[in-house]
Amino acid sequence: MKKSVNHFLAFITLLALPGLATAQSAPDSIMRSNGRIYVVIAVLLVILLGIFLYMFRVERRLKKLEKESRD
Repeated sequence: MKKSVNHFLAFITLLALPGLATAQSAPDSIMRSNGRIYVVIAVLLVILLGIFLYMFRVERRLKKLEKESRD
């Protein structure tokens, strides 16, 4: 499980890098001047956290089912 989670986190990080680089190049953006960028970042973090928690719970359930099927 740790290997698949590590691969997934690396994949998400690589997907986010170009977005982070371009977001820093525009200092006078509308979102940043109004402070809305922090709301967007907070929403994205909540969504990603929810996805990770969901994946973790599904992985635990699958392990439990696999263990029960072996017995």
